[in-house]
Amino acid sequence: MIEIIPKGTFDEWQQALDTEFSKSAESFIRIGYLLKIARDTDILKDTPYANVIDYAKTRYGLDKTQVSRFIAINERFGSKENDATLEDKYKGFGYAKLALMLNMPDEIIEEISPGYSKSEIEDIKKEIDEEKKLSDIEILIEGKDESVKELNELEQVLHQLFHDNPELFTKIHTSTYETAELIDILAPTGEMIYSVRLQGVGRLMLSIKADSGRITITNVRSMDKTEWNIEDIAEAVINIFNMAVDTEDPAKAWTSIYKEEYPKKAEVAPVQQEKPVQRKEKKVQKAKIEKPKPQPVEENTEEEQIPGQDSVLNHPEYLPENGNNKADSTGNVQETDTFVDKQQEKPPYFEKVSAEKEKTEPEMPTNAINTECEDEVDALGNYMNCWEAICDAHRKITLFIEDYSASDTTPDNMRIEAARINAVTLAEELEHLKAL
Repeated sequence: MIEIIPKGTFDEWQQALDTEFSKSAESFIRIGYLLKIARDTDILKDTPYANVIDYAKTRYGLDKTQVSRFIAINERFGSKENDATLEDKYKGFGYAKLALMLNMPDEIIEEISPGYSKSEIEDIKKEIDEEKKLSDIEILIEGKDESVKELNELEQVLHQLFHDNPELFTKIHTSTYETAELIDILAPTGEMIYSVRLQGVGRLMLSIKADSGRITITNVRSMDKTEWNIEDIAEAVINIFNMAVDTEDPAKAWTSIYKEEYPKKAEVAPVQQEKPVQRKEKKVQKAKIEKPKPQPVEENTEEEQIPGQDSVLNHPEYLPENGNNKADSTGNVQETDTFVDKQQEKPPYFEKVSAEKEKTEPEMPTNAINTECEDEVDALGNYMNCWEAICDAHRKITLFIEDYSASDTTPDNMRIEAARINAVTLAEELEHLKAL
């Protein structure tokens, strides 16, 4: 970190900041630098301003979040030689794109060029955020797809990509399989990022850069990255297509590989082929996943809701799935079970453990091997149930924080209460996990 030494008086510093705000292009990096001076030095000592937040609010109408973002962009993307300027590799992105990239890993950022639009960078960030919602144990529970275990990583990614995009499979199937043609199909704009989700692995991002011939695969969970030669694409495609019994017809070949009926919507009529729709090709494709069907919510028939009155209980999406909360006669949410109460009541996670301690001898003869197996299955089930409750509560708390931390909106009492309930549930389930 370069030592910051304020130069000149406050008036000179303020004039410099005024000048930068009147500029366009990449002046935001210097704005961040000047604001950082106010944060890290005593430049505001003899002024009526308490701190940089107070100053920026009074003078420029900037809130705390905006000030923090200017400074963060400067610290993250500023030049190492002169942090008042933008590092060369980040020139051309602009403020809005860099703001989105602030919380993205370096391994992903290095695959993004200024040619990517703001919406495309948003899609990449959403893919990362979606993967963060899943815990490692949830991925483990999925299990690996045994049908692709003989394929290398590039082949597995393309195998899933062709499954999610039958139209793309058809285009490649009818090509010459030459490397140049394959790259033109996969990256029509010269660069492309595909996100696919592999069972038991998570999201992987395939980046193709035609000009440099650079192909990389980045694991979104671990940020492990592998690099491939551009010629590897053709070999991978051929190996995948060799899995088909019938290779003449694209639809039959797809069905043969994936053991599914070729989607009707992927079929294109000859007339449509003659008149292609002119549209801008996107450089980012998000992973396609099946959305789980919503589970029916049990209605509480014991209490009637006063007309016009709302309650957190009317919004189960905010509450933990295994929560034991109910409302009193006034509609206020109360905890029916404190942590101490749950310990005394011996929740299901501990029922088997307690029973084993109390038993001195079995009630009837059992097969020792079978009993041990059953115990292991039960213990694993309890462990998984506990993890599911933890993951659900953590996910909802995270969404609550994300929704309101970077906005001027204040959450209402209902959402605050729901977040509190989720926090209590998270703490209790962590105690359960510790005991298990």
